[in-house]
Amino acid sequence: MTERWREPVIPIAIEEEPTQVVVIDQKTGEQERRIMRDYQFVLKDEDVERIRTGYVCIWCQEPFEVPFPEHCSLCGFACRERQADLFATQYRGQEAPQPSFRDKLAALDEQDERKAHVPGSSIWLPNTYKEET
Repeated sequence: MTERWREPVIPIAIEEEPTQVVVIDQKTGEQERRIMRDYQFVLKDEDVERIRTGYVCIWCQEPFEVPFPEHCSLCGFACRERQADLFATQYRGQEAPQPSFRDKLAALDEQDERKAHVPGSSIWLPNTYKEET
């Protein structure tokens, strides 16, 4: 049986961030420069809370037994010093799901129908009704 704090953070989805790129410098004799796309992780609410409260490294998602250790045991990130500030600047919150193309077209059709509608009486009267004068 594994301890509860050791539960790994498994993203629900990983989405490419089209507006950001990351430049990585590697020292392999000569300095090499590669441009890579950035990614956005979609996490479960409980995993986001574990990161916010310092039980998971924001950099590599390594779980901790105690919150905000001085350094991450896996990647060496300075959790105690930097994690809370990084979370405050990087966390975007929950984003509403985007409507599908079909939903967008249906909304446009409904909008056109509403514009074309001519208000009038919407009371239906049976043929047997006779207006008294």
